[in-house]
Amino acid sequence: MHLLEKILPIQSPSYQEEQMIQFIKAHCRAMGCKVWANKGNVYITKGKASRYPCMVAHTDTVFDFIPQEHLQVYYYEDKVFGVDTRTSTLTGLGMDDKIGIWIALKMLEEQDHLKCFFPHAEEVGAHGSAKATMSFFRDVAYCIQCDRMGNSDLVTEIYGTKICSDQFLNDIGGLMGKFGYKPSTGAFTDVYQLVINGINKSCINTSTGYYNPHQMDEYIEARDIFNTLDFIRSILALLGDKTYDLPRSYSKHAPYATRSYYTPACSKPAQAKQDNNTWEVYNCCSGCGHYTVIVDDYFTLCQACYDQYYADLFFTYERRARQGVKKSSSLEL
Repeated sequence: MHLLEKILPIQSPSYQEEQMIQFIKAHCRAMGCKVWANKGNVYITKGKASRYPCMVAHTDTVFDFIPQEHLQVYYYEDKVFGVDTRTSTLTGLGMDDKIGIWIALKMLEEQDHLKCFFPHAEEVGAHGSAKATMSFFRDVAYCIQCDRMGNSDLVTEIYGTKICSDQFLNDIGGLMGKFGYKPSTGAFTDVYQLVINGINKSCINTSTGYYNPHQMDEYIEARDIFNTLDFIRSILALLGDKTYDLPRSYSKHAPYATRSYYTPACSKPAQAKQDNNTWEVYNCCSGCGHYTVIVDDYFTLCQACYDQYYADLFFTYERRARQGVKKSSSLEL
């Protein structure tokens, strides 16, 4: 837990991730890794190989700065959470995606050769990943991101786009059963943006052991984050640098997707309303972090993100039609 204890107090709101970026760069340079940064993103290479597994973790969180002396990390039984000592109330630490950063750095410590990509501004639309230097990924074998709440999801599809190959899933099937993971659809994150960018390699996003993301009462379960750590360690040991291409047909929906216009994430706790003496707790929008009651087959979105997402889909459809793409009676999702 020593490394995690260093990471959790670092505050890194979107577009204000300098402290986290400097910590990552210093930690990786101390291990002898090749480190370079561009447009707010950090790229790490350890060792020399023809192919590298790649870990992905974003550096920003949804929470605003509070005076550092008033941010306290508490460890109670198997849980870890944050407290603002000014008010003695819970506050978010940004487990999304500090746990992912911790796992990526732990794997760098253990592996002989590995690449890591630490993009910024994921929480406001994956702006860092959208501007990633894609040449960095030419010798990548596959990508793993740990940026999902809970303890059992292995995201293989996002917004109708498959992000990993069937062969990849087949090869890790035994490990999924051993560590309690199952295939799942998921929400927007960096590996999805990389697929949109054309990485053409299998990517996954795993549950990581944090709960109530983007809320002041977020927390982690120690047993779950260590289970995730062991799961990722086992995947790397099993697959090594074997390459898992992503068939182009899997990512045929990617051009439709966008999040460039989504509103910034919200750091307020979940809202509730009283109706006939009952309380309804709103879910967290997977697009922007605000709270919502709109749910469809793919995601939970607030009204603004829901309207924007489908407006973008139809805009792209019409643009493709004007360019001579044959129209169909329905839009593939």
